[in-house]
Amino acid sequence: MFNLFKKKPEGPQLIDEVWRTTANLHEALYRAWEKDKSLLFLFWFEDRAREAETFFSQRTTEAVNICLTRDHVSAKYPGATIIVIGHYPLPEKENAFYATLHTGEIRIWSSLDEPLFMHFGGQKIIALLDSLGMDPNEMIRHSMLTKAIHGAQEKIAAKVTIEKSSTSAADWIRMNLGS
Repeated sequence: MFNLFKKKPEGPQLIDEVWRTTANLHEALYRAWEKDKSLLFLFWFEDRAREAETFFSQRTTEAVNICLTRDHVSAKYPGATIIVIGHYPLPEKENAFYATLHTGEIRIWSSLDEPLFMHFGGQKIIALLDSLGMDPNEMIRHSMLTKAIHGAQEKIAAKVTIEKSSTSAADWIRMNLGS
């Protein structure tokens, strides 16, 4: 009933926050950055990082801390609050990276129109949110969402025997899952 004997999950606590579209996500990134210019936005895929860089360059001439997870070095951003943008399709690679961050909590911001979500019916969820009248700029956050995302990653991991790397999430899905 109270999960008194349930083993606490190892590693940092993941907090997923999901927006309807990439445009809504970018607006949220900008609002967060305006409040805290030391934020560090970490991206798994180059195409998503470039989209964010383009978005920010149209809004400001100030430097924005945008980095790829593979290039992240904590010493370059001492004390920065990190927001990871999107999920990597394979949970073991994601978890290995999160362990290097040495933090108790990791915020992951995603959008329903990115390839991982679209592979699992993101367009249907967007339609459901529309029919419920949800504000497009509102995000979804719940532990059940994080569990569902992890379950989706586990399904992908079960299908991928040898990973083919890519600079794009859409290409990664296509090359590794054939869809």
